[in-house]
Amino acid sequence: MIAAALQRRVWLYGGSARLHPNLIIIYCGPPAVGKGRIITSVKQVMKSPIMIIERVKPNGDKVVKGVYPFGADSTTFQKMLIELAKCKDDFEYELNGQKYVESHMSCCFTISEMATMMRNSTCEIVNLIHDLYDCQDHKYETKNSPTVDVVNSCVSMLFATNPAFIHEALEMKILEQGFFSRCIMVVETDKRFCRHFPGLSNEQMIAFLDVMNHIKSLHKVCGEMKFTPEADEFMKTFYESGEFDRQRGNLDYKLNEYYGRKRTMWFKLCMIMNFLEQSENIPITLDICKQALMVLTKLEPKMSLAFNSGGRNYLFEMQTNILKFLEAKHTQDKTGASRKLLLLKFSVDGTVEEIDSCISFLQNTEQTIYVGNELRLKGKVY
Repeated sequence: MIAAALQRRVWLYGGSARLHPNLIIIYCGPPAVGKGRIITSVKQVMKSPIMIIERVKPNGDKVVKGVYPFGADSTTFQKMLIELAKCKDDFEYELNGQKYVESHMSCCFTISEMATMMRNSTCEIVNLIHDLYDCQDHKYETKNSPTVDVVNSCVSMLFATNPAFIHEALEMKILEQGFFSRCIMVVETDKRFCRHFPGLSNEQMIAFLDVMNHIKSLHKVCGEMKFTPEADEFMKTFYESGEFDRQRGNLDYKLNEYYGRKRTMWFKLCMIMNFLEQSENIPITLDICKQALMVLTKLEPKMSLAFNSGGRNYLFEMQTNILKFLEAKHTQDKTGASRKLLLLKFSVDGTVEEIDSCISFLQNTEQTIYVGNELRLKGKVY
């Protein structure tokens, strides 16, 4: 939300090297792990009636409008371009004692079903998203339609999907690793908790309102952002020493392109996290830099699951389900499962040979062991 609220009005570094704080975030996991709840909450904040202001433009005109333009929940290439073109706005900032006015086309999109948009599109929308992530201009011309010019763009996007679609998208060449390298992948395989939700309490409602007011207050922020000297020295030394590349949280080769762009992600997160609790354009501190790096570091170990859960190894899902079944047996009555029970349980999913292959793989990788005739999770107390 902060990335969407800052739009193109703030940046690191000047001239052609400007870096803006927009992000593409993908929540990836099976159904019912909570992806939709997050997206719904973001929409409630960004589309709240609170997010309406009367704005005086640099030419003196007054307009009443939503603070942050919000794209459609489901869109196509042409509609996305048209919506962006309608988002044109201006902001004024000061640099070296001089006042400047800049126009920009900033927007945010939340797509609850990434598959719906991508399956019905061509490579055009992927190329467009690449340009928008890099805050590049994009011109679209057709023989029978007027030209659409997107200039000074800045788009933040929030997607939800599942590993099966990501596998399909890569196999069908709908998407490639270059696209995912521009994304922060938030991957979960299970619910974080099982908790009855009767609605927000009064205390939570007050906190939710505080969040909305804080996000709204960010519409006044603009101008170049800077690091404190201490933070700047840390970023420089950490990268040039090679330590940044050595501290890789996931060695899966499918994340190579992500790690190639990770430093850019880090810079963007630093800008965003600088506004977590305040709304002034103050220098980014060393603590913020370390916190932003920690956010990425914590997400990385699971990122590869988004690409591997539906890969060529079609037995992966069965292996995962056997582990879940053994976990449930341990939780329920502190027992394992015999080969006969596993054959009965997973006969719908595969042949006897395939089930035996999965059991053998789990043993060879030391995830499970046989105790008597029971297959058990290694490291668990029975």
